Amino acid sequence: MASPRRGEGVRWTFSTAICVLLVVSALGDVRQFSEFYFANEPQDMTVERDIPAMFNCMAVGDPKPTIEWKKDGTFLNLFGEMRRSILNNGSLRFSNVIHNKNEKPDEGLYQCVASVDSLGTIVSRMARLQVASLSRFEREPQATSVHMEENLRLECRIQGSPTPDIRWLKDGQDIEHDLFEGITILPSGALEIAYVQYTDAGRYKCVAVNAARERESAEAEVSVLPALEQVKEPELIVLPEDMTVLEGQTVVLECVVNAMPEADVIWSFGGQDIDTGTDSVDRSGSRHTIIGVSNLRIESARESDSGMYRCTGENDHGSVTASAQLIVNVPPKFMTTPSNTYAHERSDIEFECDVYAKPAPQIAWIKNGDTVIPSDYFQIQNGQNLRILGLVRSDEGMYQCVATNEYGSIQSSAQLIIVDPDVPLPTMHYSLTTPTPTAAAETPTPNPVPSGPRDVVAVTVSTRFVALSWRMPAETHGEIVACSVYFKQEGSNRERVVNTTRYNLEEVDVRDLQPSTSYVFRVVAYNANGPGESSDPIYVQTQPEVHVPGPATSLQAVSVSPVAITISWQPPTQRNGVILNYKLYYVEMAAGPLNEGSVDVSGLSHTLSGLKKYTEYSFRVVAYNQHGPGMSTEEVIVRTLSDIPSQPPTNATLEPQSSTSILVKWNPPPRDSHNGIINSYKIRYKKSGARRGRVVETGGNMRQYLLNGLEKGSQYSIRISAQTVNGSGPPTEWHVAETPENDLDESKVPQQPSSLHVRPLTHSIVVSWTPPLDTQIMIRGYIIGYGKGFPDEYRVVVDGKTRYFTIENLEAASLYVIKVRAYNQLGEGIPIYENTYTRPKTTPEPTTPMMPPVGVKAEVKSPQAAKVTWADTTLTRNRITDNRYYTVRWMSLFPASKYFYANATSLEYIVTDLKPYTRYEFAVKVTKGRQESDYSMTVNNRTYEDKPKSPPRDLTVVGIEGNPGGVNLNWQPPAKSNGPITGYIIFYTTDPLLNDADWVFDPIMEGDKLTYTVKQLTPNTKYYFKIQARNSMGISPISPIMEYQTPPGGKSYNSKDPGKPDPNPGGPGRSTNSPSNQQSGGFTLTDTMLWIIIACVVTVTVTIIFIIVTFILCRRRNGDNNKNKNKKRGQYKGRDNNKRKGPGHKDVKPPDLWIHHEQKRISTEPPESLELETFNALNY
Repeated sequence: MASPRRGEGVRWTFSTAICVLLVVSALGDVRQFSEFYFANEPQDMTVERDIPAMFNCMAVGDPKPTIEWKKDGTFLNLFGEMRRSILNNGSLRFSNVIHNKNEKPDEGLYQCVASVDSLGTIVSRMARLQVASLSRFEREPQATSVHMEENLRLECRIQGSPTPDIRWLKDGQDIEHDLFEGITILPSGALEIAYVQYTDAGRYKCVAVNAARERESAEAEVSVLPALEQVKEPELIVLPEDMTVLEGQTVVLECVVNAMPEADVIWSFGGQDIDTGTDSVDRSGSRHTIIGVSNLRIESARESDSGMYRCTGENDHGSVTASAQLIVNVPPKFMTTPSNTYAHERSDIEFECDVYAKPAPQIAWIKNGDTVIPSDYFQIQNGQNLRILGLVRSDEGMYQCVATNEYGSIQSSAQLIIVDPDVPLPTMHYSLTTPTPTAAAETPTPNPVPSGPRDVVAVTVSTRFVALSWRMPAETHGEIVACSVYFKQEGSNRERVVNTTRYNLEEVDVRDLQPSTSYVFRVVAYNANGPGESSDPIYVQTQPEVHVPGPATSLQAVSVSPVAITISWQPPTQRNGVILNYKLYYVEMAAGPLNEGSVDVSGLSHTLSGLKKYTEYSFRVVAYNQHGPGMSTEEVIVRTLSDIPSQPPTNATLEPQSSTSILVKWNPPPRDSHNGIINSYKIRYKKSGARRGRVVETGGNMRQYLLNGLEKGSQYSIRISAQTVNGSGPPTEWHVAETPENDLDESKVPQQPSSLHVRPLTHSIVVSWTPPLDTQIMIRGYIIGYGKGFPDEYRVVVDGKTRYFTIENLEAASLYVIKVRAYNQLGEGIPIYENTYTRPKTTPEPTTPMMPPVGVKAEVKSPQAAKVTWADTTLTRNRITDNRYYTVRWMSLFPASKYFYANATSLEYIVTDLKPYTRYEFAVKVTKGRQESDYSMTVNNRTYEDKPKSPPRDLTVVGIEGNPGGVNLNWQPPAKSNGPITGYIIFYTTDPLLNDADWVFDPIMEGDKLTYTVKQLTPNTKYYFKIQARNSMGISPISPIMEYQTPPGGKSYNSKDPGKPDPNPGGPGRSTNSPSNQQSGGFTLTDTMLWIIIACVVTVTVTIIFIIVTFILCRRRNGDNNKNKNKKRGQYKGRDNNKRKGPGHKDVKPPDLWIHHEQKRISTEPPESLELETFNALNY
């Protein structure tokens, strides 16, 4: 027994060793990730022209990467060039930068490209090379006058790269602003002088210097006037401006106020005053300081600093406020970078890339130096992650996520390695624990796997998914644990797989397919031993899809003012044709989706104006191509900017609380006039007769404020205004209150109210009272007690000015006892009582439904009206003797529309304003008091036809290739045909000023015909075309005229009858250009008719002469030869007939003459006669 067990142990040890060696060997075949990255990337630089410059670039890799450079997306060819070269470390060096008016070869965007043959290619961030420049002055100092001890400001603004240094000169001498307190040169270049003195008068100018050049501004004369003695309300001489800065930069918001006496300037942000103090950043840690007179400096700006800043200047005589918006943008930053990835063929992977930036960055994916174009297998998810479907061996390489906005560019790379299908991924963990020895054979044999699944069929085929079904394999060799569905586009080697363990279901959906595409599907079943044989492949063609555009991309909405929002987007990734236009949908969030509006936009942005202030709006965009509207974008929600309140606070009241205090109460402005968050209220008050007033502010959540420290027996005027971060809104009217000479007595409680009245309702009681008779005792308020049977069950406290109150939520038909008493700080006074019963409930009428009307009929009266009649079985003798009324409801069926309603007090109603030749559905219901019936059974009828109300649309004239005398006309039916179209008339001429009756016309009998060919037009001639439609009721208006110039070549034709050749093409008498030939009314002797008349006269004359000669000859003949003579005369007549049909008369064409005659006859009649005659002919 021992020997067999030892043999089994040896076999198991050998098998384990073999397995371990196989796994180790498999893992050893997997390539490892290699280090390949940029250690140094190029940075933006501004350089002077004609001097050296260099972009640094260093890449790490094994073997050493090869470095190339791109400029503006194109590789630089530096072979044989001496001025630009790539150094050994990969840097790009310029021996001198060239930049002049005619040649700027070096400015642009540069990228470093590193390649390793065994790994792939990566590209660096983009860096801009800019040549130093200095523009002309945007603002220069202007001559000005200023009073003593006021503030002076002189402008100097200029753009340059790099940013120029600004210095100021006074009377030709540099101003040493660092040595004199009160003189400041701001970052914008402006010069500020506080508390101006007479010595500050003079001539000022600024000088701007950078690496490019130096510029001097014009001089400005500054005059200093004597100091002001009279009072001057605050006045803003410099308003803060909206600014956009980059995170980390220092920003200065400028605001200067002049006033007498001097105004205090306060900066606030987000409704809170900014504590600027006087300490430096090092001492206080604050990033907010005041520079110059009253300018706010923010060190190292953060994104959280974005918002509205308010500058308020005030003194005892008034205040002024101005606001500016600061936007702090952020360059791109990686939140998540793509990671190196192993994957098997036919699997799906996703590279993650999460980037934050403001404004939002544009993210692009690059594979081995080439931009990844989104396709069926390379998909960019949510504008960030890259998803690759159905991996193939050629997908290996280096992938980079590149994020860019106007403030910077960053990149991060990852490597993809494809592993053989039979090799486990290196990230998997393998168990090498010792298994229990088994009695296996010495040479292991492969375990059986399933045969191929049978009868694989496509149960459902849609545009983007296919539902497959199959039968179990004939030989399962155990339990089937899973199935894999492999699929690929026909002719492609990129196969994808969908795994499912739901093999027992009849259908499995394969999604994310493309419309109108042929796919190959096969199924593999798995048992415990592994994958089995593949089923026979099946070929499936997905359904076609209407090629409408996909959703627009990069939808953004930015508030540009309190009443306007700018919305921008990029074209759809899948356009499926030419994008014709976009439709922008918008809706106020509070209004709901039913109030959504829209506007057509031809470009990629639109500014929507006239919006409500500080209101949230939702936006979405739909692209249109020739097939119609595409998919909508996701909604974006943006709030318009805030503004000052547009209305004052409401219900302002004043209550003297003592001889030295007044209680001010108010309610906020109407909600739709807040225009932002009300963060404070400003209360301005002044004593009557006083020149100066005072201002106090209270929090935005306050509804009352106690003014203390007032004078006894004095009258005060008080008004209140609400404030947002943007400033103060309009104030209330002045309210007046008077403090008493002496304080009211509060040493004893108030007396009993002098009266109490109650008015009961079903579920409420209105209580009113009058104050105690002794008015010298202070009353702080009233206490109302009430309850069923006793008055202290509930308690309500109101203020001392209230004289009535409504008690709600009471029980009906119940006895309530009510008491009211006044109180002050000493306590509660003597109450007054009253009791009453609430009213009983009223029993409503029964709401049993009524019988609906019957026998509803709809009799059409005209194209726009129908008479609806019905019967009411609940009436006696069909007479209405009560207050019942009937509601008639109707709607059009094709196309379906919303319901329309009308009330009637009789058993009939004439419905008007209907559309001609439209089928309508009618129904009626009856209402009596609170009772109403259901709607009756519907009846439908079609209104009569009416003549078309609009002309045919989209008339186009297209030439016929190879036929200069012919054109094809195409059109669309009228928009308002008002019945079936039975025919059209084509009008054309060479003179558009002619009456309609003088145009050549061609009738068309078929109403469904939308194209027509006009032939035998004169080449190289401008023709004018228009068209009319008709139905059985009449004729439509005429369409707009379309012009067409026939090409040169071919025959000329008469403009009066294009079917005839023009006898003098191109000559002075050409009918298409001669006004005499285009006149209307009466017959005009044309050249053709003249020749016909001459031919007729000659023929008649010759015939008469011939007859006379014949007659004379016949008289001389013998009577016996009369028969022969008669026969000869018959022959002569035959000759005469032949002569009349000879070549000399071939071109006369009597039928054409009749056509001319008919046209001349018609041309004498008015256009309406022409239309009637033409369409009588059509009816015939």
